[in-house]
Amino acid sequence: MTALGLINAGSRITASMLRAVAPLAAYKTADETVTSSTTLQADDQLFIALLANATYSWDLWLNYEGGTQGSSDLKTGWSLPASASLKGSAEYVNNAGSSIVEVYFTGASTLAPGTNGSGQVRGFTARGTITTSATAGNMQLEWCQNTVSATGTIVHAGSVLRAWQIA
Repeated sequence: MTALGLINAGSRITASMLRAVAPLAAYKTADETVTSSTTLQADDQLFIALLANATYSWDLWLNYEGGTQGSSDLKTGWSLPASASLKGSAEYVNNAGSSIVEVYFTGASTLAPGTNGSGQVRGFTARGTITTSATAGNMQLEWCQNTVSATGTIVHAGSVLRAWQIA
């Protein structure tokens, strides 16, 4: 919330000041399913428009499910503006059933949270920073199955992506 200290009685409030006060947010209002595909695809709703030459703090929370552990799972990645630098960490259960704290990943990384069978909803959390260069654009979650399966992997409504401009 870098602009908060700049907002004073009688001052002119700009759009960039307001962007820095409240987070940008993308909320998933409908379930989305991927079946029999390990090709990352852009999520229909979890994306945020970022400004050029800006730095953001971001977080992601997904609730998802799929086939039995190791048979479909989830693979996540990112679509980012040109030359943007994303850094993050995450917590999830992997496709072997182990709790994982992903200490560090970049925008080029893919992560593979495990699923545990139909009706067994799991959570995935990630957070970090992203710095854009001269190109504005969307920060968009990409995901698919980690292993091809006829049992769909679902990212459920209620998942959310947020970002706060910090510089």
